Amino acid sequence: MTVKSENNYFSDTLKWIVVVASALVSGYLLYAAHHQWIIFFLLFISLVSFSTKYVLEVDIQKKHIIDSFYILWIKTKSTTINFQTLNFIRLDKQRHVYNAGSRSRDRQADFNEYIATLEYDNDKSLELERKMEYQLLAEEMKNLADKLGIPINRTF
Repeated sequence: MTVKSENNYFSDTLKWIVVVASALVSGYLLYAAHHQWIIFFLLFISLVSFSTKYVLEVDIQKKHIIDSFYILWIKTKSTTINFQTLNFIRLDKQRHVYNAGSRSRDRQADFNEYIATLEYDNDKSLELERKMEYQLLAEEMKNLADKLGIPINRTF
């Protein structure tokens, strides 16, 4: 049985901003400037933003993990990892604090990032995903853990 997980490289917000901006600029260029080559470039950027993703495939019977990166639906990088046992999915919380200064005042940015890691063979791990929202990450990892038949270990 193969379990597949796909994660987009670019956020949904960024993808739609690129598409809307490309459409507006393309409309203007068609109307005013007649630079069709720029329109094709903007279309290419939009396609790249929608098609770039990470794909993780776990084959439980063959006992291997395939970690791949796709651009324009073409696999550009792939790593195969063999394992003996899948232990659990670990959820970690990492706090980030830094000073964000501007001309008028200094502010401090303080936020948490949640990280999901697949632990296998007692001492090896593979980072699955990072998110700012715990609920979204927890739901995705619960579905993945159910499909793989392994528990989730929350460290915070």
